[in-house]
This record gives sequence, structure tokens and C-alpha cells, in this order.
Amino acid sequence: MLINLNTDFIAGKMMLIRGIIGEMKIYITEPCSNPFLDLKPEQHFDFLSFVPLQIETILTKTPEKTAILNQAKAIIIGGSPISNQLHSLIQSCNVPISFVIQIPLQSKCLLTLCINYTIGTLP
Repeated sequence: MLINLNTDFIAGKMMLIRGIIGEMKIYITEPCSNPFLDLKPEQHFDFLSFVPLQIETILTKTPEKTAILNQAKAIIIGGSPISNQLHSLIQSCNVPISFVIQIPLQSKCLLTLCINYTIGTLP
């Protein structure tokens, strides 16, 4: 499991918890726009999580490292909406992806939804 989200915030903390509970080997990197920049294309992670900027940067600036994405068993993308351009780029991946969407409610609470799909099935 790669943790490339800031562990001072809930997304990074949740990745740590998932890794510990799942008894996964955890590899931590500094949060940045391209967490794959210093990784070798043959590196393997079962579980990945990104904000849209990170996965877009990986796919556009280091497309040779898409193999790292395709070897994963699951990817979570969250933190902000994805653009139509990013949705098209993601379709080049061959891995189950979950999108985490937060919807503000009238009571100042957030409804958090997780939408799972295999690439190519989302309109």
C-alpha cells in the first residue's frame, strides 16, 4: 500500500488505518502532485489512494508508470470532483476505482458516498 496523502489529515490517517487493519506492507511518500515520480515502473502496490490532481499528474506527466496503477487491486480517488478530461484519462487504467464524493447537506453536515465502478462502465 502506498500512502501519498498527508497523514495530518483524515484521508492520510484513514489510509494508515486501512493498511494496519489489512496488515499490508505500507510505503509512505511525501505528499506531492506526482507520488510516482521517484518510483520504478515495476514497483507494486495493492491499494492506492489519490486526490484528482495526483492521478492526473501521473497519467499526463509519467504515463510510463501507468503499469503501477494497473497492478493495483483497488484505487480510491477523492477530495474533489474529477474533470471530464481526467475521467477520459482514467479509462486507460485497468483496475477497479472508487470515487469518494462529499455532498453538503442543509444541516452543515456532509453526506459521504463511495461510488465503485470498473473503468468503462461510468457514463
